[in-house]
Amino acid sequence: MHHPESINIRHFVERMGAVHRQPFDIEINASHLMTINFRAPLAELQQLVPNCLRVEEVAKSGLGIISLSSAKMDISRLGFVSLSGRSVVEWQYGVHVLLRQNGKLKRCRYILRTDTSLPAYWTWLGHFSPVRSVVSNLDLQIDQEQYWAGCQSADPLGNAHIRLGSDDISSQTPFQSIFGGLPEATTFILDNDGNCGFDYRNSRLLYQHQVCPKWDSQFGHSAEVQLPLFEYLFDLFDINAEYDSALYVESGKLKRLQSEKADASRWKQEAQARRRSVRRDRVDKSLEKLS
Repeated sequence: MHHPESINIRHFVERMGAVHRQPFDIEINASHLMTINFRAPLAELQQLVPNCLRVEEVAKSGLGIISLSSAKMDISRLGFVSLSGRSVVEWQYGVHVLLRQNGKLKRCRYILRTDTSLPAYWTWLGHFSPVRSVVSNLDLQIDQEQYWAGCQSADPLGNAHIRLGSDDISSQTPFQSIFGGLPEATTFILDNDGNCGFDYRNSRLLYQHQVCPKWDSQFGHSAEVQLPLFEYLFDLFDINAEYDSALYVESGKLKRLQSEKADASRWKQEAQARRRSVRRDRVDKSLEKLS
């Protein structure tokens, strides 16, 4: 169905709080990271991101990726402060996009929503985060038979779960995947330059650079997925999304560097240049009339 004129992605994401600049670096040891990846036409995914971003295309296919990442993370450092025993389970829903930052093209995820399991993490760090966060009850069960992750949220759209059998993890590329193999999928999905969020009230894009490890990933096959938030977005914005693949990583150490306001993107600069050109034309015509 077509979404009403009064409904747009700004209204949707602002339900989950504000975005802020992160003033310090964070070091994280991520374990049992899993991503659930959907592919969809670029123009349809573009509805979910601000105009200063462009959805990244997979291998000239005309398709982009929207994904959920679920991970257990141990926060080892905040700025200059070393920490121990600060564990959090985090779910992030995001679209893979391109942006311009300091004149360079960056590959990152535009985060629509983050669910975090630790209230202290959100109440303190959430006020210094470039992505929108909500506190939820996140459960993670890993044994010899399965990987199971569940989310219980005050928002029904956040009530979700994913399950992957231990025997369903391998390097073999799923037949339905758009990716040519595990290296290509890992590079596109996991080797991002960072995350970003958009402050609609102040029209600013906040970019958080991320230093990633060399991921030792595998494909997950026959994943059981229930993601109401994606189902809602796909229906509301008429997005013809298809399940593509799942990636699983045992562990990896990454750094989320302090965020900063990103440069106006090339696309935004071009729009501003067009407006300036129109104003100059109007001035020239006014001067011609005066003369």
